[in-house]
Amino acid sequence: AAGKMEFQIDLKSDVLSGLSVRISAHNGKIRAVFQGSDRDVLKMIEEQEDALKSALGLRGLTLEDLKIEARG
Repeated sequence: AAGKMEFQIDLKSDVLSGLSVRISAHNGKIRAVFQGSDRDVLKMIEEQEDALKSALGLRGLTLEDLKIEARG
């Protein structure tokens, strides 16, 4: 759709335990969904939410929504 972009990255199992990241952007606002089965990796991502918001903010983007989902 015009002005909206989305992509997904699926990491190999030996990179952050196979974490999957889906990012969408619309009008400078970012939505990110991190999915994985390793709860330690998911916790690490969650603990870095403020750093991610800050890094995106320095580039003129806003992290509007961050979801972290565990896969069974």
